[in-house]
Amino acid sequence: TCYPITGKNVLESGFALASFGNPMTKWETTISKTIGIDATFFKSIILTFDLWQKDTKDMLYTVIVPAVMGNGTAPAVNIGNMRNRGFDLQLTYQSPLAKDFNYSLTLNVSHYKNEVIKLSNKEDEKLIGPSYREFSIVQTEKGQPFPSFYGYDVVGIFQSQEEAANYSPQFGGAYNNAGQFKYRDVNDDDVIDGKDRTYIGNPHPDFIAGLVANINYKRFKLLANFYSSVGNDMVNMLRRTNDMNFFQSNRSKKRLYESWGSPYLKDNKDAKMCIAQVNDSHSQLPSSYYVENGSYLRLRDLQLGYDLSGHLNKLIRVQNFHVYISATDLFTITK
Repeated sequence: TCYPITGKNVLESGFALASFGNPMTKWETTISKTIGIDATFFKSIILTFDLWQKDTKDMLYTVIVPAVMGNGTAPAVNIGNMRNRGFDLQLTYQSPLAKDFNYSLTLNVSHYKNEVIKLSNKEDEKLIGPSYREFSIVQTEKGQPFPSFYGYDVVGIFQSQEEAANYSPQFGGAYNNAGQFKYRDVNDDDVIDGKDRTYIGNPHPDFIAGLVANINYKRFKLLANFYSSVGNDMVNMLRRTNDMNFFQSNRSKKRLYESWGSPYLKDNKDAKMCIAQVNDSHSQLPSSYYVENGSYLRLRDLQLGYDLSGHLNKLIRVQNFHVYISATDLFTITK
């Protein structure tokens, strides 16, 4: 790095801080407890069930460093304790052996709950996540999952100026107009401001599941592997750049066809987003508008094979020869 630090118009060699150190950092510690059962029923059903709990203390987390400190990589610090607990279930069924046809099915289901037990010695300590385009929609505190989505809760869109005027003043009344978002008054003080931000989503699923099917028919073999995540939320920040006036660029079709006041809407009550405005800074605020249902079902793998051993072992003297065709991520079903 070169800077004219002598007052002369001459560049001189210098140094810049590449990363911040933290001599107080130590390794985090995890204690795991598990109790389980393995059982077989009717010689064809295999059950595996585990209850578990993992307690982590002195968690390592990269903190935000004030800009005046420079552009070096932020240091990791020990911030508190976290608990994960849940169960894992695996159930396998093996069909009776037959000459030409048999199959097996394996179902896996897992559930866990994530909770911050402690962040620091301050009871009301909050940890704000990294920002994206000047906004942060991630936060956590004691008793909440790590992380959680945090912002304003959109409860509707003002359908008339009268409705907007009769609602609690939003940001000093500057955001009380027909077509604008109606934010929930979380603390019931009849004013909508920064104190009304709340937890609006959880990225952790209610459960995850997988199903593996193996089917054998004569010389053919079929394998299908399904995976699903249910109940998890996700944040789509592209909505800010594509739906709002954050960038002077093209907009999404949703902005044209589904926003309040669109000539393509028969009834504004069917609008799924706020009115289009040049100055929509309050519409862009981190809110539940950006939170989407992240549940999905995906066919991870599909494989079809054929056993050529019986045809080729006399010709090329091989004992096993299989031909396979496979595909990955054939489809994903989302809401």
